[in-house]
Amino acid sequence: MKRLLFPLLAILVVLLAATGCEYLPEELTESLGGATSQPPTAYIDSISPEEAAIGETITFDGHGTDTDGTVVAYRWRSSIDGDLSAKTSFETASLSEGEHVIYLKVQDNNDSWSEEVRSTVIIKGASGDAPDINSFEADPGSVVPGVSSTLSWDVSNATSVTIDQGIGDVALSGTKMVIPAANTQYVLTASNEAGSVSAAVQVVVLSGLPVINYFTANPWSVTSGGSLTLNWDVTNATIVAIDNGVGNVDFAGNVSVSPSADTSYTLTATNAIGWSSVTIEVVVDAD
Repeated sequence: MKRLLFPLLAILVVLLAATGCEYLPEELTESLGGATSQPPTAYIDSISPEEAAIGETITFDGHGTDTDGTVVAYRWRSSIDGDLSAKTSFETASLSEGEHVIYLKVQDNNDSWSEEVRSTVIIKGASGDAPDINSFEADPGSVVPGVSSTLSWDVSNATSVTIDQGIGDVALSGTKMVIPAANTQYVLTASNEAGSVSAAVQVVVLSGLPVINYFTANPWSVTSGGSLTLNWDVTNATIVAIDNGVGNVDFAGNVSVSPSADTSYTLTATNAIGWSSVTIEVVVDAD
């Protein structure tokens, strides 16, 4: 009977192998006088962080065990991005946006693979608020050649801040002395994952006294109680003012006035080099 049993068992082994079965029942293994290889077991120890912004680095740690041998290979994969690594532990910052199911399986020295174990990690797209440029200034805003101006800025909610004109990366807040050779615009750019915002200031390099291109009244005369318009245009100045209660004004513009009697209006333009002025006379006719 035993002589018949062994050939039958051998035939059964061949049939099981042909159908893709890797493991024999323990009772059958004992009948054949040998032991079968046991598959290894995979473990995901940690995925950190489990929720992150796109582009953020994620760390994966895992291991495997084998009761009758050693673990020789690892295979990590993502339900979105496919194969990730063949190491026990690794880092990546290239996961796509979405909820990933992460799988790990291990292989032993008998070429047997474990069942896959799984975990999840969520990668969020860019969100949140863009940076805030609280201030960006140049003091003074106008200089004579060879004299410095100081840029100052304050930024919040940004991961990087740069200023052009060769300045480059800067802290979220600070100051920088500049000595431009000609009129120069400086652009500050603040960035984070949500986007970028910019602000600009200009430093004017004065080449002489202010120039009053024109200062006129329209009309030149009015009846008592009437109004007229003062018009002006000034360049190369830092301050422009008109007397008789008008005060500081823009470099170019107009303003309505109602003099009660004949009046002289003087426009004075000032910069770091000096000042220029023009006076005009308006007439008020009695009723």
